[in-house]
Amino acid sequence: MQFNYSFKKTHNIDCCIDHPVAVVANYASDGRFIPAYIRFVCEDGSEQTIKVTAIKYIKDKLDRTVFCCAVVCSDQRMEVMLTYYIDNHIWVIEC
Repeated sequence: MQFNYSFKKTHNIDCCIDHPVAVVANYASDGRFIPAYIRFVCEDGSEQTIKVTAIKYIKDKLDRTVFCCAVVCSDQRMEVMLTYYIDNHIWVIEC
């Protein structure tokens, strides 16, 4: 299955926030998963999808999995921390 996402650089996205976001993840048959895309809701209500370019490291904790991800946001490379809360099935982004 191929995902076609367009990256519009006209919106200014605040990546340094701490709240739930939508994530497209890749899953393996043994249950492992990694985030592939992050979807933000901009101030004007439009949605912006950003590709995760690399995973620096993964930390498994008792109730969550933390991913240190490299992304390109508004023409700037940055690292974001994506946390997946296993019990609640929620992705949260932190910078």
